[in-house]
Amino acid sequence: MEMIRFLRELIKRWRVLVSVPLVAVIATYILTLSLPKVYKTTAQLAAGIVDDTRATLDDSKEQTSSYQVQTKFSNLTELIESRTVFNLVSYKLLFHDLTDKHPFRITNQQLATISQKQKADMVAILDSFMRSAASLDDNDQVQALVRRWLKELGFTLQDIDKATKIERQEASDFISVDAEAESPQLAAFLANTICEQFLKFYVDLRKERNKSMIGFFEKLAKEKKAELDGKVDELKIYKMDKKIINLDEQAKSIVNQISNMELIREGENKKIPSLNRAISDIEQRFSQKEKAFIEAGLTPFNERISILKTKITELNQRLIAVNFKDPEIKDSLASAKKELYEVVKNASDNLLIDPNVPKQELVLKKLNYELELAIAIKSVESTDKELIRLKNMLEEYTPSQAVISSFEREINVIAEAYLVILNKLTYTRFEAENTGESVQVTQHATPPEKAEPSKRLLLIIVAGMASFVLTIVLIILLLYLDLTIKTPKQFIQRSGLDLIGIINKISAEKLDLRVLFGSNSQGQDEAIFQNLLRTFRQHFTEKAPANGVILFTGNHGGEGKTMLMISLAFSLRLTGKKMLLIDTNFKSPDLTRIFNAKPALESVASGEISVEDSISRTSLNNIDVIGCSGLNLTPSEIGGAKTFTEILTEVKAMYDFVFIEGRALLKYSDSKELLQVSDAALLVYEANTTIQEDDINAFLYLKSYEGKFLGAVLNKVHPENMEGLYGEIEKKRSGVRKFIKSIVKRNFTKKKSETMKVSAD
Repeated sequence: MEMIRFLRELIKRWRVLVSVPLVAVIATYILTLSLPKVYKTTAQLAAGIVDDTRATLDDSKEQTSSYQVQTKFSNLTELIESRTVFNLVSYKLLFHDLTDKHPFRITNQQLATISQKQKADMVAILDSFMRSAASLDDNDQVQALVRRWLKELGFTLQDIDKATKIERQEASDFISVDAEAESPQLAAFLANTICEQFLKFYVDLRKERNKSMIGFFEKLAKEKKAELDGKVDELKIYKMDKKIINLDEQAKSIVNQISNMELIREGENKKIPSLNRAISDIEQRFSQKEKAFIEAGLTPFNERISILKTKITELNQRLIAVNFKDPEIKDSLASAKKELYEVVKNASDNLLIDPNVPKQELVLKKLNYELELAIAIKSVESTDKELIRLKNMLEEYTPSQAVISSFEREINVIAEAYLVILNKLTYTRFEAENTGESVQVTQHATPPEKAEPSKRLLLIIVAGMASFVLTIVLIILLLYLDLTIKTPKQFIQRSGLDLIGIINKISAEKLDLRVLFGSNSQGQDEAIFQNLLRTFRQHFTEKAPANGVILFTGNHGGEGKTMLMISLAFSLRLTGKKMLLIDTNFKSPDLTRIFNAKPALESVASGEISVEDSISRTSLNNIDVIGCSGLNLTPSEIGGAKTFTEILTEVKAMYDFVFIEGRALLKYSDSKELLQVSDAALLVYEANTTIQEDDINAFLYLKSYEGKFLGAVLNKVHPENMEGLYGEIEKKRSGVRKFIKSIVKRNFTKKKSETMKVSAD
């Protein structure tokens, strides 16, 4: 229902919805008549960010995220649109117009306003500023003149920014420079000049940056080189002091020697027990006499055997000292052993113990075993001494190893840093020599052949649609801010009162009660009024006390209480009720004037006439009236022979209902005094008004009389605002409105009327 109400309000304001867009369309049409032609062209730059095919010293392929790529493109486009670049472009445009035979915008009349000297000074300033990329200073007279001409010809930064569009072409490596102007030559010149001046500024910026970076890296490289040389010299001096050539190889050699020595010692140690057992076994086979004989027989050979043993021991020690690697010592040792074996053999041949006993071979074995045992023991002793010496040497190398390792780690770290700095220095020098190659112009702008399609039609359509939408938004805003009571639902929600009746708005000229209730041919408003009045009558008779005095009041006045009271009385008359209307609105006695009644209420109270004589008969049967003089009195101030309460008591017995009307409840005390003497009260509230704080207070006051207050009557309601309670209002609608209404109500089934045919046999 709110949507229907909204659409209805829009339809009511159709003139505004049509006139505002129409005015906007006409105004846009007039304003766009003088629009010049626009020529548009495009230049293209390769950024070298996504597809960098230029030569480079950096062979690594850096994985760059899409965010980083987009950031680089944003930085590059911001640099193209920078104040410095656009300043250079504006200088170049004005320089062209002042020096070229075919200027873009400056006219001969404009050139005539300046002298040749001023022109020459401006050209010189522009030429200087195009080289230095400086900004204009308004304190200088010539520069101030240049700024004025830039503004007059439309060559300022703001003008260039409006006439150009610089953006990346989707996900490619290219940046487009779009320019538009009133002539094709100016558009092409503008786009190409932006590319040209940007590249010049970009190259200068990169050169300056690389120059400072080269100086920084050269200084850093010298410092690292000096630090590296110092550490190398310290390591060299330390090795010379410790007599170390190659610590790792030397330590490795000693470890190998120790390993070999331990193997040899292990082998010799294994021989000693077995040789001792073998000698012991042989000695057990000889008697004491045989042993004495053998010792005596070996005496001539002992000296030679001792000399050879000593020689073998020395050679063995020398061989151990050289880690068994000297072939001459090995040969000498083999010769000494061979000679010793021959001596022992000769000695054994001469020792004939007993020809009958085969013990000569045992003597030879014993001598050989004793010789091998002595050699093994001496070999173990020599090996142990050599192992102690080698281990002492290895222990001496341990602290040197820690110091040398520390030196080498520091040297490696410094060397790596030095190499990184050298690479950076080489790369920066290469970049300095190849500055500007990363960003290149791949497409120069050419003067377009045709102007861009006119945007007049688009502007007109946009203006019409925008104004239409804006008008709807404003209407919605006004409806939202509108707090007037239009529907019964709104009144109930905001007032908190019960509705006993709803009466539609109808003009006084149409309100002829006799015709209204006596004719079938009546208008839509009259038919609605008739039905609503009958509904109100039914609700009233259900709640109102019989033979009761009913007060009709309102908050402010002008709500239509008098007409509503008369209409209800007429409607009750049709049901056989006898009605009395007492005009108690002393300030404005409309009831007395309408029925041309006798102003007798004051006379009755004073006792001048009786109650029966004060009643005026009307042309409407069963409806009588007691009029008043309209004095500035209140009901409680009417006094004399009879009080107002006594008058009401007397007339109640004569009529089914007695209606009295009170003045504005918020302004006067009349209604409050009448409320005390009445049996029931009705509040008449006018639609299309707002409920204020004082109205709420009045509502609370009436609700405090719970036994007397019947409810409120919402008067002067527009029929279309009553559909929530009254039902759909039948009226003529166009096909469009019917279709919209069916969409809002979600009723898409067409109702078909059928004629019932009844037949009787």
